[in-house]
Amino acid sequence: MANLNIHASPEFLNELDWHLRRLSLLIESLEGLAFSLRDLQEVLSLLAREAYMRR
Repeated sequence: MANLNIHASPEFLNELDWHLRRLSLLIESLEGLAFSLRDLQEVLSLLAREAYMRR
C-alpha cells in the first residue's frame, strides 16, 4: 500500500475534529437510546404476559 501524504489547513482539521466529536456524541446517544428501547420492550413484554395470565 502506498504512503499517502495529505495536507490540510489547521482550520479544516479543527472543523473536521469538531464534526467527528459531534458524530461520536450522536453515536453514543443512539446506543443509549437502543438500550432504553430494549429495556422498555422487556418491561412491556412482562406487563403483557402478566395481563394475559390474569385474564
